[in-house]
Formats: sequence, structure tokens, C-alpha cells
Amino acid sequence: MVDVTHIFGPRGFLVADYEKAGPEPVTDEHVVGGMFAKHTETDVFSTLLWRDLVDMVRNPFRQAKNEAPCLAFHTADKKTRDAVLAADAMSSLWIDLDDGKRTMSQVKTRLLSLGVTVYVIYATASSMRVNPKTGEINGPRWRVVIPLTRITTVNRWSELQNGLTRFFESDTSAARVQQIAYLPTIDESQPGEAHYEY
Repeated sequence: MVDVTHIFGPRGFLVADYEKAGPEPVTDEHVVGGMFAKHTETDVFSTLLWRDLVDMVRNPFRQAKNEAPCLAFHTADKKTRDAVLAADAMSSLWIDLDDGKRTMSQVKTRLLSLGVTVYVIYATASSMRVNPKTGEINGPRWRVVIPLTRITTVNRWSELQNGLTRFFESDTSAARVQQIAYLPTIDESQPGEAHYEY
């Protein structure tokens, strides 16, 4: 099992990179990943930079979730597993917290315990909304994106991502290299009042 407390260093750096090359801060120009127009698309619509993601978190899309743009955490030009493995270039880590049991403050405290200080966290479109499967209201649901200071290999990313997923006891689908996530979206087509915070 990967001990993620030894993976991260100051300001979100990977410890191995930090020790080898010294600190490299995350800048506005850092590549977070590829953006897809919606979840059914397989080709990258554009490259998403850190500044773009921060702006989207502050100004979420307002549309139906199934029409919302998505983020892939690699630099491949497609979101298929084969394309991601061939590109071998992962750009961000992420956490999908759907259990509805954590506050934003608790998530931030856990991130800080790892030394992660560069990230975005935002409520997902299904946070505090009626769950169509159960008819009950979901608890708070969060997405966290942690930019890597350097593009890393699929193998190294998988080690980090699996460790992070276990540490947070979060959705294991985040460890699939081809997995995408919805960008910040307020789905006004769903019943009830929207919950969005970042």
C-alpha cells in the first residue's frame, strides 16, 4: 500500500520531484488536463490550464449535468484508455467524494495533513440534490483537483492516485487513467435548490 503522507511535499509538489529538481510552483500556465465538450465526446476540445480551472470553479457552468463539459487528468488527445496509455503523460490528481458525509473543512484538513496546499475543491452538480435512485437528498459531494508540478507517467500517477483514493476512502473510479470528471456545474434542471460552494 502506498503511504501518501510521504508522496506529497510542500505546496503540493511530488516529494521525488521536489528532492530531485527543487521546488517548482504551480503557475497559471500549468496544464491541468484535457477538456471535453461533454461526457459523450472522445476527442479533446481544448487544453485546460490552472488559471482556466480556477476561473471555472469561481464561475461554474449553468446547464444540465449531462451536457456539461468534462475534464480528463492527462494530456492525451482522446479519452480512451489506449490513447492515455500511449501518451503516458498525466497532469493532475483528483478526488471524487460522493459519500455525503464530509464538510469542506474536513476535506481541507485532510489535504493539509498531506502537505497539499495547491488544489481546488468544489461541490458537484449532485451535491445536496435528490438522488434519483433512492429519492433521498444527497449529502455534500465534493470534487478536488490537485495539479502536478510536472507531467508524470501513467505508472507513477496510478501509484499516487490509488494511494490518494485509499487515503480519502473515495470513489475508486478516479484511479482509472481514462476517467473524466464534470467541471464545476450548477444543474438548474434538477429539482430543489442548488448547492454550490468552493
